[in-house]
Amino acid sequence: MWRGGLREDEVSAVGESIMKYFSHDLIDSALITDLRRHSHGLERVFDLQTALPEISGLLVNSRLLCMAASLLKVEAVRVFYTQAIVKYPAQRPTDHTYGVVGWHKDFAYWLGARAPRMITAWIPFVDTSADLGGLHYVDGSHRDRGTVTKGFNNPDLGTLNEVERVISPELSIGDVAFHHCLTTHASTPNKGAGPRLALAVHLLDVSLAPVNLALCHQSLKFLEGSDPTLVH
Repeated sequence: MWRGGLREDEVSAVGESIMKYFSHDLIDSALITDLRRHSHGLERVFDLQTALPEISGLLVNSRLLCMAASLLKVEAVRVFYTQAIVKYPAQRPTDHTYGVVGWHKDFAYWLGARAPRMITAWIPFVDTSADLGGLHYVDGSHRDRGTVTKGFNNPDLGTLNEVERVISPELSIGDVAFHHCLTTHASTPNKGAGPRLALAVHLLDVSLAPVNLALCHQSLKFLEGSDPTLVH
């Protein structure tokens, strides 16, 4: 976790703009409508920076990029794509699947990158805990390169306290949670009163560009025809 890595005022301003989009205060463009994904309590928009330039300031933040490169132990990183994510509160306390993201490793969806030198910076726009639908990580799972878990849409998380080495960090506005593309992670329902809003910035070692999108998950087809270095 990168505690206080970003300025709180900067992050809050971006979060307000994103929330306006999800609240339909902004008119959807045809492009952004095509990049929107909605499922049982979870709504995502890919590369929302194409409609909200406020996000771009975070994407060129030198401290964020340097931290990502340092964690990956590479010379430099570039943005692959982003996901603005809102998780709505569970409609009923007994609904244990609403907004759940199943156990998965990101690299399972990014096999066209050839090598697992990729990392995600998860930036919350509200103070986030496990009860608010925060992320759960299996500590040390990035070292397990033999298993590529692809369970994003599987809401069965099992009993979390029975899964070994699970950590669920509490995050404040300005914090950034980094996880390696081989880290097994998931998230639980939002038991809070309001939406949980975050931006996932997916970054890759510059030497991996361009990525072979034909070998990646079909949800990334929107990247076809973009700059060959996949910089946004």
